[in-house]
Amino acid sequence: MKVLMFGARGRLGTICGAELERRAPGSTRFEHQRDGSFLRSVGGRRESLRLRPAELAALARSEPLVFVDCSVDHRSTDALRHHEAEKAELCEQLDRASLLACAIGFGSGIAQLPAQRIRADHPHMLAYRDVKLRQMELYARLRCPSFLPSIFTLVGPLTYARQAAAWASILAERARASADTLVHDPLTRRFWVDESTVARNLAAFLAAEHPASVSGPAVDGCFCLDDVARVPLAAGLPELRYRSGSSDSWCIGDYVCDLQAPLAGCLAASLDAALAAPSPAPTHAHHL
Repeated sequence: MKVLMFGARGRLGTICGAELERRAPGSTRFEHQRDGSFLRSVGGRRESLRLRPAELAALARSEPLVFVDCSVDHRSTDALRHHEAEKAELCEQLDRASLLACAIGFGSGIAQLPAQRIRADHPHMLAYRDVKLRQMELYARLRCPSFLPSIFTLVGPLTYARQAAAWASILAERARASADTLVHDPLTRRFWVDESTVARNLAAFLAAEHPASVSGPAVDGCFCLDDVARVPLAAGLPELRYRSGSSDSWCIGDYVCDLQAPLAGCLAASLDAALAAPSPAPTHAHHL
């Protein structure tokens, strides 16, 4: 298997990398670098060989590429738009040439919300919604099978280790038995999905002989930050006593959308799994 990968070292990239390695041990990856090149790795071992985008088509002629997009550039709005346009152009070029086995990406819950739900003083998030809508349009017109679930809040050990979300910070404060914690929007509802659910859904997609394209919200349940502070945990942590702060969210109201599917996930089990993470991972900013 040959894999073309953006964001290989992030949370979602780690999940995808593990599932792809399970599916095809010793596969060859070409991981996108900041300078626009792709660094080759085989069986997880990085090599010094770097390729430019124009060289990728030749590689795919012997075996179609698995295109994996787990990256986002939030350094600036211009950087965000440039990075997304670069990926989209490459993906579409390879797909038009029938050089993709499949495309794997991750949408965001923000694309499920109307623009009016995003505060006007957060123009970057409006731009983020726009690029995520364009990503959905791209994946809908690809000829190859595509995997593009929309994620609102990701919960699990990788996310907790990187302290990349409000729930993770609150759980860490609870584990430290902090006496004075400030929580913004503690009762605002948010959809969440466990990392293991994402991995399981991706594994099913990869295992299918003729995979059907996957899209739409990936949701295990609905929670608020007060739940994270108070839900009973197997670790026996006491409830977190906190002060409520003023809203600092880009989102007006709850971070949810209309959803018909039943929500059967257990938040406490996912938080317990996060607490059992063996060791912290390097910080990696990745916003969904």
